[in-house]
Amino acid sequence: MKKQKIAICDQDVEYTRQLVNYIAAKEKDSFEVTGFSDESLYRKNDENFDLLLYEETFFQNKEEAGRAQKTICLSNGEISTEQENMRVLFKYQPADRILREIHAGIGKVAGSMDTKSIWRGEKQIFAVYSPWNHRLRTPFALTAAEQLSAGKKLLYLNFSVCSGFCKSMGLEPDMDMGDLFYLLREGEEELLAKLKSSIYPLGSYQVIPPPANPEHYMEWKKGEVRHFLELLLEKTDFEVLLLDLGCVMSGFFEVLDLCQRIWILKENRTSKDPGIEELKELLEKFKEGLTGRTQEVFLPGGQAWREDGTIQVEEFYMGEVGNCVRRLLGGEYAS
Repeated sequence: MKKQKIAICDQDVEYTRQLVNYIAAKEKDSFEVTGFSDESLYRKNDENFDLLLYEETFFQNKEEAGRAQKTICLSNGEISTEQENMRVLFKYQPADRILREIHAGIGKVAGSMDTKSIWRGEKQIFAVYSPWNHRLRTPFALTAAEQLSAGKKLLYLNFSVCSGFCKSMGLEPDMDMGDLFYLLREGEEELLAKLKSSIYPLGSYQVIPPPANPEHYMEWKKGEVRHFLELLLEKTDFEVLLLDLGCVMSGFFEVLDLCQRIWILKENRTSKDPGIEELKELLEKFKEGLTGRTQEVFLPGGQAWREDGTIQVEEFYMGEVGNCVRRLLGGEYAS
């Protein structure tokens, strides 16, 4: 079998050496790995590489990166504007995670899950979002979770800021999503070892509470949320993930690209919503055809909480919100 040629370019000699040695040891039958710590050495090499991993400041002449068939930029931190349309990987993370992304980038195996592979009836992701933060977004998402969990194992994930979700649902978690992302940076095994401790039963489905500290959202790097969701699908027996998106985190559009259906809530049935129209434009710029998975859902504004601060879950299941969800899932789409 022909080996795939990979070039790793980083001025940090020790980092390059260790990464080259790790990949060469793990994939000696599949990959031929060459490391470069100087741009001039890379230029002198006339090989045609299948994949190039390069540290973001390595090339003075950015056109040199275009020699390889596929590229991955190794970022030291924040994603710059010019990197937004590139495949970018955080440099300082476990080597097994980097190798996973190499597999995905080179197309050898689905290291990052192909979106279509999630839609084969076995694994599904649904998202609920509202540009204007619709007051009934979470009740709608919880109602959808109850309906979708019929006969399937569903995990509900709440991405909200200071929403009072745990208090309103009577949860007192020892661990939340913020803790899980900290563990993920330590390694996948560390995350999976503690995952069960962060999952709590709620009705006919289970939930992972949102970060208690909203600043955690700002600490997440591009690609981390998508990777986290992929792990949940690959390493657990959950068949459906439902995302209650109360904020826009780094890698937001990558997350939406995983979703089979994206419900966008609005309060006005007839007039165009400028926030939704702008969102659709951004989605289409990120990936052509992504707006085809969105579905505008008219839902009149209402009160989500009782006077004691709890969410009126049962009332929503049986009321107008529940009827709306049942129509959507039954094929009678509201728009």
